[in-house]
Amino acid sequence: ELRQTVSLVYDLVILGGSSPDWSIRKLFGLGLAGHCPLASTSTIYIDITSNQTGQTFRLSPLPDRTVVSHRGGHQTELAVYNVQNLDPDSMFNIALVHDKPRIFTQNIAPAIFANRYIVGYGQEFGGIVTKVHNRHWQPITIVFLENIPWFVPVYFHTLKIVSQGRTITPLVKRYVPGRERQRPYYLEIMVELPARSVTDISVQFDYVFLKWQEYPPDANHGFYIGSAVITAWL
Repeated sequence: ELRQTVSLVYDLVILGGSSPDWSIRKLFGLGLAGHCPLASTSTIYIDITSNQTGQTFRLSPLPDRTVVSHRGGHQTELAVYNVQNLDPDSMFNIALVHDKPRIFTQNIAPAIFANRYIVGYGQEFGGIVTKVHNRHWQPITIVFLENIPWFVPVYFHTLKIVSQGRTITPLVKRYVPGRERQRPYYLEIMVELPARSVTDISVQFDYVFLKWQEYPPDANHGFYIGSAVITAWL
């Protein structure tokens, strides 16, 4: 027995603008030219369960039949097309058209948002960089709170806050060193973000040699470090 499985993910907003309608020709560039002559069965299944609870749609052409599948306590309704019954001399296409137009909206970034990443290389030194974006038209004061695990010892003297190439001095800062296998590192600073700016908050750390029982089950996957907390009065 030979089985072929293809999993594809499409962004309907990019593919078709504001319309969620789709078809085989729209997704793959052409229709179906018959079935495989060596296959004993050739069937297309389309999940139409959401047609009963969400925005209604219709299939063109209509399916040969519909079946209901019960698995794991869930009920799924499927539209079935038998490809062997199609005309082998013509291209076959299945289209899904919604009864009412659906408009996709684009998410607008908030006034303040952040992302972070790790810098450095090797297994000795590294750094954590947090980019804080201020999209507001005036400066905003934030409180940046960080709890870093004990196995990632950070150095407070390496703390740098840079915005648009200019070094910023924090208004308030508090640092509690961590203790190996007892408590994490605590870092809290208050800083004023310039208007319409991107501010980099970076600190360097070392890697600690752990005991073999202290590694996570999948050591090659690495460690997870909790995110920082940013508080602002908007």
